[in-house]
Amino acid sequence: MYLLGILMGIMATLCAQSPFDSVPPPETQLFELPYFSIGSAWHFDLGKGNYLELELSDNGQLPRFLNLDSLLLVFIDDMKPFRDSLANPVSGKRIDYLVDTAGRKLVRIHETAPRAATFLLGDDQPSLLRTRMDTVYIFLLAPPLSRTSYLPVRYNRLTIVINRYDRLEELVASGMNNKIKEVDPAAGHRYKADFNGAGHLAIDPSVSIKKEGLYERGHSRDFAESWFTIGAQNYRNMFAPTSAFGLDLVFHHHYDIHTVTLSYGGFVLFGTDAQAHRRTYVNDYISLGYSFDRLDRATLKPVGLFTNFSFGWFVHREGDFLPNNSFLFTFCSLKLMNGRFNLEPGAMFDGGKGSPFIRLSYRFL
Repeated sequence: MYLLGILMGIMATLCAQSPFDSVPPPETQLFELPYFSIGSAWHFDLGKGNYLELELSDNGQLPRFLNLDSLLLVFIDDMKPFRDSLANPVSGKRIDYLVDTAGRKLVRIHETAPRAATFLLGDDQPSLLRTRMDTVYIFLLAPPLSRTSYLPVRYNRLTIVINRYDRLEELVASGMNNKIKEVDPAAGHRYKADFNGAGHLAIDPSVSIKKEGLYERGHSRDFAESWFTIGAQNYRNMFAPTSAFGLDLVFHHHYDIHTVTLSYGGFVLFGTDAQAHRRTYVNDYISLGYSFDRLDRATLKPVGLFTNFSFGWFVHREGDFLPNNSFLFTFCSLKLMNGRFNLEPGAMFDGGKGSPFIRLSYRFL
């Protein structure tokens, strides 16, 4: 227990607030894509640091963007009342433009002034240097997948990153409609794979498939990880230090996480032998377990208790504490401090008798 106290002090920083510890404010949620909502996405390199990204809930939404020039002209016209507030040539601007379920247009403008002025020295006089790019997000509502879908509201998103917002009209005149048509699946254009498997158009390397992590609808983070734990539990009325190591197979799909665990562990009991000498007795087991976590849609944090269970068989016994054919069962543990500490109830069945226990362990990844 003294060792666990030291470990708790070491891991105190884990209690610090993370970006997902609290629910984002309503205005932030309004102008963000729902997690796992994008089916297809492309990146368009426009040169000089400018680029455009198109993220669609599904390929059936692409016709809404084939006339991209007209969509941008409507946006520019709607933003004319804010022309004066966007006139600062140095500040970085982020503009969110959303059409909601009622057909209303909502706009959020976030302007960031540079902390220091940067100049480019020339022959005549210094020129003020702009160090921030401007970003425009345009959200268009998409129909839900179904009435029972995990995504009741979906949006398509067009992202424009440009050196200066007042150059947006020049972008409209550059013929973006033709680039959008290139990614139409009906065109049958071939993609060439690149180093990360995303691929770019064979006829236009400036157009590539975009992989978008949390927003990708096919988002899957299946992986395997090993771990080691130390801890303590009780066996009947005795104190028993424990340790275990194992392998987790994690299947993460959208908001659901399924984990299959194979582990080898044991606990130590203290007693006396026939000569009244103090001895330690090690009892080892192999365990197979399953767990399920559901993540909160707003914070991506687990909801409620850690729903899990495991079943273990003893493969090594010392002393007279455990009879033959003993096994153990655990269920519904409580994870603390981002999963580093695990409080786990269970029971050992030895000779047909059940002995409940509770185990506190610290996990090393």
